[in-house]
Amino acid sequence: MFALRENSAWSFALAVLTTSVALACSGAPAPSAPDATSKPDCGSTQKVISDWCPSQTCTVTCSCVDDGTLDCPQDCYPSKCRPDAGAPPMPDAPPPQDAPDVPQPQDVPDVIHTLYPDCGPTTKVIPGWCPGYTCTVSCSCGEDGKLSCPEDCYPSSCPPVWSPTSGTWVAEDSGVPGTLRGICGVKPKGMIAVGDEGAMTANVGNGWMAFQSTLTTETLIDVWGSSVMDIWAVGSNATVLHVAGQKWDAVDLTSTGASGALRAVHGTGPGDVWIVGDAGLVLHFDGTSWNTVNAGTSAVLNSVWAAAPNDVWVSGGQGTLIHWDGKTWGSVTPGLPAVDDTIEAVWGLGPKDVWIVGKKGLLRHWDGKTWTSFEPPVPNAWLLRVWGATTNDLWATGHDGVLLHWDGVEWLHVPIGEVAPLRGIWGSSTTDIRVLGADKRIWQYVAN
Repeated sequence: MFALRENSAWSFALAVLTTSVALACSGAPAPSAPDATSKPDCGSTQKVISDWCPSQTCTVTCSCVDDGTLDCPQDCYPSKCRPDAGAPPMPDAPPPQDAPDVPQPQDVPDVIHTLYPDCGPTTKVIPGWCPGYTCTVSCSCGEDGKLSCPEDCYPSSCPPVWSPTSGTWVAEDSGVPGTLRGICGVKPKGMIAVGDEGAMTANVGNGWMAFQSTLTTETLIDVWGSSVMDIWAVGSNATVLHVAGQKWDAVDLTSTGASGALRAVHGTGPGDVWIVGDAGLVLHFDGTSWNTVNAGTSAVLNSVWAAAPNDVWVSGGQGTLIHWDGKTWGSVTPGLPAVDDTIEAVWGLGPKDVWIVGKKGLLRHWDGKTWTSFEPPVPNAWLLRVWGATTNDLWATGHDGVLLHWDGVEWLHVPIGEVAPLRGIWGSSTTDIRVLGADKRIWQYVAN
């Protein structure tokens, strides 16, 4: 963005110095003349001095002397000619025919805008440059005021696309007009998703049914349950809701020091539930009460995954990844290169099969001994969640509608026609999967 300066045209203040000469009588008697009392007639006392300076004309006032002649100033000004010979003529003299047509200030070109044209926004959205994918590119502003934008989002060809033979993705109507942020399945058969302003929607096999919580209007970020009779939902301003039986209740955890956003919840059963959130907050429920746990970090924590009561993983900002072994919390270094940005999610199928995803295309796997890094097919994708039914059938979701699939050999891009962030994913099997989209959409993988 450029700071434009107004250009002001220089103008010259021209003044005419008119000299009036008065004759004083000496007191001595005037010489005798036929009419001693009359003054001589000199005619007009105005005289035009043309071309006294190049292309400049002026009129001076003269005095009439006793001998009947005019006494006139030699110059129009008390000093030398004006430096701008092409300036407009004196106000009281008609402009010469060949005087240049000096442009008025409004005719002066805007030099600043000529040098720095305003092209408007310098970013451009390229929808569908690759099948089912949209990206935003940075453009440059040309001297002609037009944007010059890259033709592609990436320097190479479109990312490889997964071509499933067993099913397709279709959009379901969640009934929720706002953004959905968390989803989970509950036994024996059912799913629940939560989102903005306390919105909830549930599916027990006959479509989604939306309902509004009467307990809160806060944003609900995540949800988890061990069964349909035991569901926890967490969100902004330390909001916690719980179903114990047939009724939702609000749970006040401020006595534990809980504040800010509670961003994730997970557990292994009714007596082993974990919540994480802002400022390194880690809370644990043992079936009776909630307690604050010192996990040794102050980072914003985004995700928690519990494989067992003594095998809990937590991820968050600043590359934070910590693990609970049942006795102590320890910091985990997820391989090289070092992660210095947000790890959005951690999830796994077991203690020797753990995945993490995050910003800048972060996609890594832990096999119990070493970390392996993978390059996503969409470069620098901002990944938000990961889930899988088996070791050879995994899914990762992210911003810009990015959906990736792992077949045991490579990660491939799966275009489903979504451009909004895909904030949540859950499934019960390889053919029963849901992904949270935008505009009331929940994407379902339908087996052929």
